[in-house]
This record gives sequence, structure tokens and C-alpha cells, in this order.
Amino acid sequence: MKRLTSTMAGQLILLFVSTVVISQFVIGLAFFIKTDQRLAEFEEVELIQEVISTYKKVILLPENSQQKFIELSNDVEVSISLSKSPIVNKLVEPGNPYFSILDRELGQKTVYMREVQNTWSDGLRFWFTDNVADCGKLAMTDTNCPHLMFSIPLTDSQWLNIRTENGPNELIILMPIFVSSLFILLVIIIVTVFVLKRITQPLEALSEAAEKLGRGDNVHELAVKGPQELTKLTETFNTMQQRLTRFVQDRTRMLVAVSHDLRTPITSLRLRTEFVDDAELKQKMIQTLEDMQTMVEATLAFARHENTVEKMVEVDLAVTLQSVIDEFSDAEFRSKSKTHRYNCEAVSFKRAIRNLIDNAVTYGKQAYVYLDVQQSNVLITIQDFGPGIPENRLSDVFEPFVRLDEARNTENGNVGLGLSIARTFIHKLGGSVTALNTYPGLRVEISLPK
Repeated sequence: MKRLTSTMAGQLILLFVSTVVISQFVIGLAFFIKTDQRLAEFEEVELIQEVISTYKKVILLPENSQQKFIELSNDVEVSISLSKSPIVNKLVEPGNPYFSILDRELGQKTVYMREVQNTWSDGLRFWFTDNVADCGKLAMTDTNCPHLMFSIPLTDSQWLNIRTENGPNELIILMPIFVSSLFILLVIIIVTVFVLKRITQPLEALSEAAEKLGRGDNVHELAVKGPQELTKLTETFNTMQQRLTRFVQDRTRMLVAVSHDLRTPITSLRLRTEFVDDAELKQKMIQTLEDMQTMVEATLAFARHENTVEKMVEVDLAVTLQSVIDEFSDAEFRSKSKTHRYNCEAVSFKRAIRNLIDNAVTYGKQAYVYLDVQQSNVLITIQDFGPGIPENRLSDVFEPFVRLDEARNTENGNVGLGLSIARTFIHKLGGSVTALNTYPGLRVEISLPK
């Protein structure tokens, strides 16, 4: 039920169905109350009056004429017989709906009654057969068909038995309303599902494409279909993603071009340093040019990686993490789950994890990596025991070319892109990465959608 109410289709279906059910319930209740009153009047006035009238006619006749009258009076709706004892044995007492009129018309006579109610099969017979009085043709002693049976004493040794067919009750009369309500509900559900499918399919495709675009994946142009509002929304999204893709590609090409073009002046300056006589100044200039060269190469590598489309494959996270950690002598792996299959770009995933572990080992001396497969996400934690990061700089650590420690130079190839590359890839998977101080040490938490 929770899943049904959490979707637009489910909410609309529940809205339509509940509207029809409530409206039909109110209408049915009104008809039920009114029909119940009318049936009570019919049974009390028409049916019982016929029984009383028959009794009064029979008791006024001589005994030798009573049987002849009974034979002539029997029909498909009323059956009359004489017996030495009552056929039924349930006494009509105060509280019975027929007691007051019988007592008023017959006085203190002892009257026995049997009532057999209608069933749903009788309702079907009532509405869908030509002859609704079939049960009236049955014998006086039959108790299967709905009927009313009265036994009224004529004398001490003779009883008059009158059987009338029991008319349809209010539920049977209201059966067409129930059937039509069910039919209306069925039609509404079928039509609603068909219409909502036409609406929700483009919305689901749009949601999936937006999720991929947000991760940096290549998104094909969406098919424009559905209602006018949806087609306009889809066309707007297609235009937006084309502009964004073009914007990113232009900026990446510009970055590659600038980085590539910087190689020539750097090389030229390296050559000119050879003509510098001051040895100390010459060494400083060479070191600065080497730093620039490292940054240019790292930028080119980063740009090339951004333009690379890697195939998604299924990997075992525990095995993959262990294989990366094995590259470091000062890192240790612990996992609550022995295995967990996950779809990702394997090479890029390893590169991202490697960058984070390398940062932890380099500045925290020792790193511990934990894998925890939770109910809705996968949590990878990298814990070191270094000096940590100033609280006001925690949000800057994943920015490109950010080196928080001024003493950290580029001799080891670090130009501040490792953590930025890791964050970019994790965001591409739809996950998040955060850093927080644990005093001592720094904890990096990676949350990936399960």
C-alpha cells in the first residue's frame, strides 16, 4: 500500500476509485434505506393482509367446502393446505415485525411462522430469469426456496397452512447498483492505468536521463511523446542537455588546448635557463618550470580522462577494494560483507579509491578501509590517523589544484587533482564523498547508491 500511494499512478487510481466507491456507497445507502422501508410496508400490508384475508375466508366456510376453496385458491405465489397439526413450530411473538398486525386482525390466536430469506442465487434468478415464481410451484413442504409459511388454527384439531413466496429483499433489488458500481470501477481502473502509463513512461525516462546527466554520463536525445505538457518538457530537457554537453566539451577542449600550448613556452624557458650564470637562481627557475610542467601534464591527463567513455561492468566490491589496498603496505581492509556485486566503471573506480587511499597513507601514515553494505546504500570508509584538515578547509579539499599544506610540493607528482578526480567519479555513480576530522586523523566516507 505504501508503494502504491508513493507513485502518481497509485495516488490517482486511489483517488478515482475512492471517489466512485464513496459516491456509490452514499447512493446505495439512500436506496437501501428507502427500499427497506418500502419492502417492510409491502410485507406488512400486502403479504400479511393476503394471509389474513385467506384465513378469514376459509374459517367462514363449512368444513366440506374448505378443501374445495383451497384447491381453487392455490397458485404459483400462494399455497394453502389443511393439516391436523401446524407444519411450522416457531411461534410469532412480540418483537416479530408481523406480530402487531396479526394480533390486531386475528386477536389472541396462536400463530406459527417460518421465514426463509433470499440468497444471492435467488437474486440472480430474480434479475436474470423470465419466470421469478419457480419456487411457488414447489411442494408445500419444500424449505429451500425463499418463502413465508404461516400455520393458523381453525379448530383444535385443524390448522390452516399458508405459504407465500418471499419477495426479494433490499440487497437483491439493489444488485444492479452493486454490479454497475463494480463495472464502473473496473472501467475506471483500466482507463486510468492506460492513460497514466502513457504519462508516466516519458516521466520515468526523463527522470532517468536527468539522473544520468547529473552524473556526467552521455545521454541520448529523448523521444518526444505524451501529452502536450510532457512533450514540451521533454523538448526543453533535450535542448538543455545539448547545451550543457556542448558547454562542457568546449571548456574541456579549451583546457586541453591551453595545457598543450603551454608545453612550448615551458620548454623554451628551460632552454633559456641554461644561459643564467647565477647557479642558485638557475636552480630555482628550473624547479619552478618543472612544477609548471607537472601541472600541465596532470591537467592534460585529467582532461583526457574526462573525455574517455569506459564501459560499465559488474565487479565485486570487496575483491576490488582488496586488490587496490594490496598496492599499499600501510593500508588494511575490513568488511562486514564478504561479497557485493556492483555495476561501475572498474578502472575509474580503482583509480578513485587509489587516490583516496594514497592521500590517507601519505599524510596519515596508516589507513584503514571499511566496506559496509547497508539497506539503501554502500558505505566505504577510509580512516587515517594524521593531523587532519582545518575545519574551515574541509569543503575545499576535493577542489581541483587545492593543496592545503604549502610544504607539499609537486616533487611526488601531487598537483591537487587526485581527490578532485575521485569526487568526480563518485558523483558520476550517483554517490557522495565527505571528509571529517576524527581527532586524531581524517575520515573520508563514500556513499554509493545500492
